Amino acid sequence: MAHNIILKSYSQVKTKKIDWLWEPYIASGKLSVLQGDPGVGKSTLVLLLCSILASGINTQKISGIKEEICNVIYQSTEDSPEDTIKPKLNKLKAKTSNILFVENDEIINLNDNSLEEIINESKAKLFILDPIQSFFKDGENLNTAVAVRKVLKNLSKIAQKTNCAILMVGHLNKTENAKDLYRGLGSIDFTAIARSVLYVKRDEENQSVRIMYQIKNSLNIEGEPQAYKLDDKLGIIWLGKYSTCDIDSYANVEKHRGAKDILLKLFDDKELIEVNYIKQIAEENNISFRTFVRAKKDLEIDSVRENNKWYWKY
Repeated sequence: MAHNIILKSYSQVKTKKIDWLWEPYIASGKLSVLQGDPGVGKSTLVLLLCSILASGINTQKISGIKEEICNVIYQSTEDSPEDTIKPKLNKLKAKTSNILFVENDEIINLNDNSLEEIINESKAKLFILDPIQSFFKDGENLNTAVAVRKVLKNLSKIAQKTNCAILMVGHLNKTENAKDLYRGLGSIDFTAIARSVLYVKRDEENQSVRIMYQIKNSLNIEGEPQAYKLDDKLGIIWLGKYSTCDIDSYANVEKHRGAKDILLKLFDDKELIEVNYIKQIAEENNISFRTFVRAKKDLEIDSVRENNKWYWKY
């Protein structure tokens, strides 16, 4: 039996640029993954993205987000629209008329064309599934490559056909000492088929700060890590580019200044202070010793050794 084989050369292919919703993190017509431990602030981050796209206004000046008004769909199975999602959107001053959800979410089937129909009906440019694990039907194992690959290929096809970005939010598994890329949503196919994989974690020094890393980008150079902070009144405060070398760039200014003030007071009537005592003061004030070391450098405090003990001298 003959097959109708059609061969085409790449010289016949017309190139086109990637259409970014958030360059270089989320592209239109592609699958993306945002993953992190439960409670780290993933949902608040995506609601901020929804609010910007829904209004076309980027008040927090986040680099790379398209400032065009569009419809977005945020489909969550864990949070209530009434007492959790809508209040968060209100804090973000979101244009909620452009942020949609499917009320009868049982019709969503990742294996058929239901998402395509919803996207076409809503004209949405972004469809968020949060968490993606909950949209797998009974009997579909997230650790089984065959089941996951079937779903993701279908979602990828729908995203490309509609030019809608599909963002899958998921909780990390509990594998210890694994690389971030492999602590994902189950099968490695999630990270293999997604064009962008984003990873959110707490800053080790300042637990109130969240860091978003891009650990995979098949469409561009990986984006730089970004930092943000959850806030009771505003919902979220965007801190911008994260740098492990520059403390002033990500919401630790107050602790840095606090450490400097404490050191100046300690040295009011002393010339030498034992390092172990400074470590004790740091712990009592909930400020890392590393922050005190940075403050020491700013104040040009010296380190000296006397009688087999280390001191700071000012």
